[in-house]
Amino acid sequence: MAFSANAFSSYYSSPLGVMSRRFIRNKTYQFWPELRHYSLLGIGYAQPYLNRYMHQAERTLLSMPRVDDMKPFLYEDKNTLCITDLEEQPFPNQFFDRILIIHCLEFMGDVPRLLKECHRMLKANGRILIIVPNRHSMWSRADATPFGNGSPFTPEQIKRYVTESDFQIERMETALFTPPRNSAFIRKLSPLIEKYGPYAFFRFGGVHIIEVSKQVFATITPDKGSRIEAITGPILMPGASPS
Repeated sequence: MAFSANAFSSYYSSPLGVMSRRFIRNKTYQFWPELRHYSLLGIGYAQPYLNRYMHQAERTLLSMPRVDDMKPFLYEDKNTLCITDLEEQPFPNQFFDRILIIHCLEFMGDVPRLLKECHRMLKANGRILIIVPNRHSMWSRADATPFGNGSPFTPEQIKRYVTESDFQIERMETALFTPPRNSAFIRKLSPLIEKYGPYAFFRFGGVHIIEVSKQVFATITPDKGSRIEAITGPILMPGASPS
């Protein structure tokens, strides 16, 4: 699946896409139940996961690479679709409270560069939610889904990327345990599979969901210590008499 808005839109309109979106979106709501009065940036094909937040956030922007079949992303006037070079975002420093990244890093040639851009745009103590395909899952081999395209990640790989980009890992979970099958029977069982999947198949969930924060600490002036005047002269041991 090429990075095409139509391709992603077609997938998320299919029964399998509706199912995967529901389970991933439910998990994102557990991380971020409400973003009222926050500024939010979605990077990649994040539109299916922003619907709830568009009605809450102070502003919501969606940043995507240039493709030919883009559609406007507007809810009233405060939400905007921005066509950008993902590795060189046009936003000011410390501009966003929250950033959601999905269907993005697995297609990137330079993951650290994008994460450095996110670090620059994120406010102090802001949060980023990163969703990437799990290399150990069946979803990473399902070519008919967006999770089966690009380069999936192991937990160690995505952790290394974020820590090397000066982020603090706050929480990490796995989601999407239901097999990627267009089967009505599987979809019927999917709520049960998702409920018990984290206990029975933790390593094999379709996606890693990792929340990271940007920690900024105040500068500490080095302590100069106490100034003690040195006394020159002979040192007397207890009980000793001067010579």
